[in-house]
Amino acid sequence: MDTNEEDVMYLSHSKVEKIPEISSKVRRVILNRNKIKEMEFLFHENIEDLDLNDNEIKNINGLENLPNLKILDLSFNLITQISNISLTHLRELYLISNDIEKIENLENLPNLIKLDLACNSIKKLENLITLPLLEELYLGNNYISKVENIEELKNLKVLALQNNSLEFVDCINIPVNVHSLLLCENFELSVVTNCNHLKFLKYLEIDKTQVKKENLNISRSVDIIS
Repeated sequence: MDTNEEDVMYLSHSKVEKIPEISSKVRRVILNRNKIKEMEFLFHENIEDLDLNDNEIKNINGLENLPNLKILDLSFNLITQISNISLTHLRELYLISNDIEKIENLENLPNLIKLDLACNSIKKLENLITLPLLEELYLGNNYISKVENIEELKNLKVLALQNNSLEFVDCINIPVNVHSLLLCENFELSVVTNCNHLKFLKYLEIDKTQVKKENLNISRSVDIIS
């Protein structure tokens, strides 16, 4: 997003406890590394990029007043549930390092292309079918034990599942257009099968797993980190 100085509110690491008044000209709001607990916004149709990472937010709310938001970063907060996100223009959502246990309530994000839920407590891949345009899905450092329920994500290109609880991966269950697959640090992972299903696969990480590169049976050139 192209911005000039007038378009940006920057109050990073400023001990801010409440969201301040925001000029109607502002398109990008950066309030990371503060002490904000509540998401309280007046109606603001120009904000497109909101960075509230590393605060003390427990609940997602107030976003209905930001109808044109395209990028939302709520990483490193205290959020336990994905809720109250109905943003038809949102393209990127970052919820890294919260306390989220379940993927849910994403049905009102039809234009989302990037979702980052790394470093949470998620156990299951679910409720992603409502994201038809999703291209990048980051779920590293969770507790996922099975690759499932993502076959219909036809636009998915990047799937990051490093450091989970995977023991077996059948690539038939992965969208065919994925070109980057990160499975490293799944220490009990011993079998990755049907890799040739991924016709556009270019990059595969299997380091710190029990998978043997020579057992992958990939018939074309793929950059494999093992």
